Amino acid sequence: MIVTRAVFEKGPEAIKNIGRWVRNNVIPFPHGYGSRSAKFYQWLMKTQWVSPEELEEIQNERLMIIVKHAYENVPYYHRIFDENDLKPRDIQSKEDLKLLPILTKVDVRKYSNELTAAGFRRYEPAMSHTSGSTGQPLNYYVDKILSELIRATVWRHHGWCGIKHGEPIAVFRGTLIDEFGRKQGSLYKTVGNEVHFSTFEMNEKTMSEYVRKLNRIKPALIQGYPASLQILAQFMTESGLKICPPPKAMHTSSEVVLPWQREIIEKAFGAPLFDWYGHGESTVCAGECEHHTGLHLNLEFGCTEFIETKETEGKKIGYNIVSTSLWNFSMPFIRYDTEDLALLGNPKCRCGRGLPLLERIIGRQADIIKGVNGVKISPSSFVHFWKYRVAKKLFGIKYTQIVQEEEDSLLIKMVGRRQKESEEVIRKQLNMLLGDVRIEFEYLSRIPTGQKWRFTVSEVNRLNRTL
Repeated sequence: MIVTRAVFEKGPEAIKNIGRWVRNNVIPFPHGYGSRSAKFYQWLMKTQWVSPEELEEIQNERLMIIVKHAYENVPYYHRIFDENDLKPRDIQSKEDLKLLPILTKVDVRKYSNELTAAGFRRYEPAMSHTSGSTGQPLNYYVDKILSELIRATVWRHHGWCGIKHGEPIAVFRGTLIDEFGRKQGSLYKTVGNEVHFSTFEMNEKTMSEYVRKLNRIKPALIQGYPASLQILAQFMTESGLKICPPPKAMHTSSEVVLPWQREIIEKAFGAPLFDWYGHGESTVCAGECEHHTGLHLNLEFGCTEFIETKETEGKKIGYNIVSTSLWNFSMPFIRYDTEDLALLGNPKCRCGRGLPLLERIIGRQADIIKGVNGVKISPSSFVHFWKYRVAKKLFGIKYTQIVQEEEDSLLIKMVGRRQKESEEVIRKQLNMLLGDVRIEFEYLSRIPTGQKWRFTVSEVNRLNRTL
């Protein structure tokens, strides 16, 4: 009773830590996370080895369930089916999906209420949102059952990386830790077996402390945005610092990892890199296995179409990724345009898994922004910062782009109406993050055509290889 009282007096976070310790050290994995998460994991460990034909049968079964549900419970899809003279029985496979129009991000924003299922709360959804590469928020629901499937899929991928559940993990993503490291002791925080590092304060002093911390916790896995890990890897190389012992694996996601970034990261940390592709809307995900011949598409997760585009990389044709969630009932996305592009790889991998391969994802490229205070911010970290610290306080702004023309100046391009209050918010937040930078604003009537709209653009160093 004394221990219980002491734990409660320390607050809810202490109680959560006790629960995490019990899950990791008392209850056999994966059962400590609930019966459904455990069943998903055990199922995924089996389905990865079945034939492509069996995986297709699993997809078709799930697809017919979600299509029937969407027609009967989601106003948007009931209208779309009726307008196209379709019934749920007409959609029985991925090939049949072509009878339906593609769902765009513009559609999701415009028809948000119509896309929400009747009685959606029974699916225990959580509201989520992403600002993507344009800076414009996109709101959607993610069901509890889908969240549990996501967790189990990540566990499976960690296994491909050679990581056992419960081993220490270091995370360099967009975690907001106090005021971006302004308070003493707030550069990182521990969550169970994970230590999350702030990616908003990556200057030489802080990165030296990060290397010392990594050597103390000895992570088996280091995961993060490619640009964040690139920044740390370049600092380690230039400083002659090492992680001892090296981690078993590096894990990247949320940005395209370029070949030269992979080389820098693997050399500095002394570990192989495993890339992961997914998005917040959770209709598709893919990851590298131990053979590093591409990214295995998780067919149990979603139904994905690859539509040929005019964009190419070298002589290779790019394909637009259009995907359908097989597990999200509160707000199902059917034929959702992710706005991502992929190069297709060989259908089979020598690992023997039945999951097909993507050669790699293309697009999603943006630049590192450098502050006058010495910090270097990865593009995905900058998006995270903008979403939580800036976008909520702006009014009448549809799209944003951050352009660094010189080391001490930024040009903020925005589609929307000019407001002095919005400019003051942006100045305050960016000066807090980057130091006393000069900020100018440019207002546009729409996103320019004929060019890619990237959230962060650096003219200081186009490739950011030496930042």
